[in-house]
Amino acid sequence: MTQLLWAVYLEVCLGSSCTAQEVQRFDPPQAEIKCAEMLEAYTKVPADGQWDSVEWVCKPLHSEGV
Repeated sequence: MTQLLWAVYLEVCLGSSCTAQEVQRFDPPQAEIKCAEMLEAYTKVPADGQWDSVEWVCKPLHSEGV
């Protein structure tokens, strides 16, 4: 069974332009659980800048979707 790396990503949008950046990655075992725990802390960080949307996402490393 392959164990995945997980990461917290910051996704921001301004108008129709969006970008995402990896913020922190988590190694197995329990990478998904560790990521979810840290995601709670990141969601409390206030937005910096004039973004239309700011979203913190926890997902497998380099994945296309959640």
